[in-house]
Amino acid sequence: MAEGSAEIRRSELYERVWAIPMRKLAQQYGLSDVGLAKICKKHQIPRPSRGYWAKREVLRRPMQTPLPHKNTDDIIRINPNPFHESNPRKKEMALEEFGLKNLEEPIFVAEDLRKPHPLVKLSSEMLKTFQPDTRGIIFSKQENCLDIQVSKKSLRRALLIMDALIKALEERDCKVLLSGKSTDVRILDTVLGISLSEQLVREKKEPEDPDFDGHYRFSHSRFEERSSPSGNLCLAIKSGIYLRRPLQQSWRDGKTQRLETCLNAFVKGLARIAIHKKECLKIREQEEQERLERERKWAEERRKAEEEKQKFEALVRNVESWQKSRRIREYIAVVEEMASTGKYTFNFEGGVESWLKWAKAKADRLDPLFPAPRPPKDSKENPNSET
Repeated sequence: MAEGSAEIRRSELYERVWAIPMRKLAQQYGLSDVGLAKICKKHQIPRPSRGYWAKREVLRRPMQTPLPHKNTDDIIRINPNPFHESNPRKKEMALEEFGLKNLEEPIFVAEDLRKPHPLVKLSSEMLKTFQPDTRGIIFSKQENCLDIQVSKKSLRRALLIMDALIKALEERDCKVLLSGKSTDVRILDTVLGISLSEQLVREKKEPEDPDFDGHYRFSHSRFEERSSPSGNLCLAIKSGIYLRRPLQQSWRDGKTQRLETCLNAFVKGLARIAIHKKECLKIREQEEQERLERERKWAEERRKAEEEKQKFEALVRNVESWQKSRRIREYIAVVEEMASTGKYTFNFEGGVESWLKWAKAKADRLDPLFPAPRPPKDSKENPNSET
């Protein structure tokens, strides 16, 4: 059972839902009212409608929707949401508790690349060989290069920022590595991607050579939109999974701040997202285990239902065979009586006695209640058969 989980019977949860408002009750389980409502819907537990509590104050005892399927009083497991505000585990997000060093030490960006980090030096040599695309952005078309997408004018600044960031991360016991075309950071035993890009601005420009021979274009549509570099840089974190709570994942130039002053906050953001990602992966693993357990139970129920079906079908076949054997024996008795009294002459191959013996054997073989004959111990037909 997960830490902080609670187990409650379906009937007991029904009583609590109608005795305590959903918002207050959900906080007791470390959930939101929406999360608790989903659990009630899954287990077919009716909930008070809007205005129920106001009516209860006036009428004292308003109508309560009865619990359907009262015979199924299953045990419900409620796992708290570790990211909900009512959950005390949310306080464990303090970064200092996870062993990160020098978090408050400021990160300074150098004015030149005299002693660049090896990854920065390699990426600088590669990026300088590429030409800007139609947007005016330079980026690596090959692997083993830092994820930097900026204009030629902003390339030097971007390399300085990335150099300071990588060195600061390594001083804080983090590791930066290249994986294909992505830049990964291993922090708190978790891998996150980072990128440095330049924001684009869209400009509307009127064509220099208007086409008078083509279709007429209205004033609102005759302008062409073009994207161009803005000079504003952005550092982003790529978690690779869906985050269950809103966390800042990008830092950029603003009207009053420069990206160079945000590197400390960026490193802290990396740590927060790494902690959150580990929690998310833990929850996902737990949910996967619960899903596999549900599938196992469903498979077991289907197996039992199939066995029950086969047993019933075998019963029906035995009843039909038993009825047929009884009718055959009744027919044999009539034939035997008529043959003994001489009222009717039967023309059976081998005689009446031989036919009666053969017919009785067939009836016995068809009867499921008749014990099957066992082969003799010295049977030559099947010497390995059990007695």
